[in-house]
Amino acid sequence: MRQRSRSRKSRRTRRGLRGLRRPDTARLAGFAAPSSRTPRWRPRRPGLSTRTTGRRPGRRSPRRSPRRSGVSTLRPCPGPRLGPCASSSSCRSATPSIRAWRCGDSRFPYNEATRRRGRRKPGRPGISHRVGAVPEALAKVAASVFRPAVTGLVPYEPGKPVEEVQRELGLSRVVKLASNEGPYGPFPAALEALARAAAELNRYPDGGAYRLRGALAERHGVRFEEVAVGAGADALVDCVSQAVLNPGDEIVCGWPSFPSYVIDALKLGAVPRRVPLADHRYDLEAMLSEVGPRTKIVYVCHPNNPTGTMNSRAELDSYFEQVPGHVLTVLDQAYFEYIDEPEYPDGVEEYLKAGRSVLVLRTFSKIYGLAGLRVGYGLASEEMVAAIGKVKRAFDVSSAAQAAALASLDDGPEIERRRRLNAEGRVALTEAFLDHGLEPAGPAVANFLYVDVGDDARALFDSLLHEGVIVRPLAGFGAPGAIRVSVGAPGENEFFSEALGRVLAGVPTVT
Repeated sequence: MRQRSRSRKSRRTRRGLRGLRRPDTARLAGFAAPSSRTPRWRPRRPGLSTRTTGRRPGRRSPRRSPRRSGVSTLRPCPGPRLGPCASSSSCRSATPSIRAWRCGDSRFPYNEATRRRGRRKPGRPGISHRVGAVPEALAKVAASVFRPAVTGLVPYEPGKPVEEVQRELGLSRVVKLASNEGPYGPFPAALEALARAAAELNRYPDGGAYRLRGALAERHGVRFEEVAVGAGADALVDCVSQAVLNPGDEIVCGWPSFPSYVIDALKLGAVPRRVPLADHRYDLEAMLSEVGPRTKIVYVCHPNNPTGTMNSRAELDSYFEQVPGHVLTVLDQAYFEYIDEPEYPDGVEEYLKAGRSVLVLRTFSKIYGLAGLRVGYGLASEEMVAAIGKVKRAFDVSSAAQAAALASLDDGPEIERRRRLNAEGRVALTEAFLDHGLEPAGPAVANFLYVDVGDDARALFDSLLHEGVIVRPLAGFGAPGAIRVSVGAPGENEFFSEALGRVLAGVPTVT
């Protein structure tokens, strides 16, 4: 009779423990944030009997509690936490936090304070800790933290690196004709300046780029205060956008064109007005018709990237006569040094010095061969340069970049030689396309060609990639049916011509 009484007492204790379990722990997949009325009871620990589980200091274990349907009996854990529990989905340790401690159940957070208190440490409100909830939680964070203007942006996609293509495709030779880089490297004087600058790389650079700005001001015949230097011309596009644009303001540009104009406007909440090109050139008259009271910036990419075409001096003169005074014109002349056309105007001499509201952009990434160092400059009014200086990052142009750019300015003969080689290479690539029935947009005046191939653009890009030639598909520029090919060194141009012939003839890839 005494043995029977002890057995009944043990059963009553177990029933009481079931009554103490929180209802929401019965459904692991639906576990949510804890209630503010969580009971304070001591969790079961390894090595303790079921009689002690659920006891609070100074109190006896409850003798009886109503049976709850759908709640399984507690089962012992297979062992201490030595890794994920094989039966964690069916383990019935006292609380979710103890399951995390004993079974490695990652669905529930655990720390030492949680174990002592016997209850789960509350998580972040509104974020579930169930399995598979991480992407959902991150999506909630993104929706609440990131600005809507940023979540919808499509980032600028750079050209594929040579090393990546060699590694992926196992090619012995890869030629990159995708990013309009100068194929001949830095000038000899720039390399010497880089060697000297290497000894001072432990120091921060001159944040004001004093020597470089002074040399550029002297070269262009403007005042020091009218020169801004940045980490590439595209960095100055970002700076002028930050300095000028408010949410709801508008920009106007031709399209397809350099995508940073649109990206930098969208991320600030401004509205881009994209005007289709006319015969692959900027339609300046149509762009003027898009200018309104909220227009702050008009971008004129000259020559246009990616089409490589230019507008005449007369067209630009007419545009500047008509554009309203409240509008800033950004005249992007990144390829200025390549062009030897009498109808191509110098934006500094003909518009900035004439008092126009203009920012003229130039870069050292093209003919100077310093794309890897990232240095460009802009020439504008003193007020505009001061505004750019307020928003651009401190020390954005490295000391090595400043030294190399400064040394490159005095090498006029090398610029002439590279301009001539580029013109010859442009002719060679044009003939290669014409020989296969493809006509580049023209007349091209920069160091690249734009070729419209229709629906075959991506396939042509992939085929040339397997032949060891990287060109540029232009979906990100607004021209999904075209490719852009940069002019390389003579050997690179010949390699491309042979690869293009094999691709269009259907000859298998040669590695």
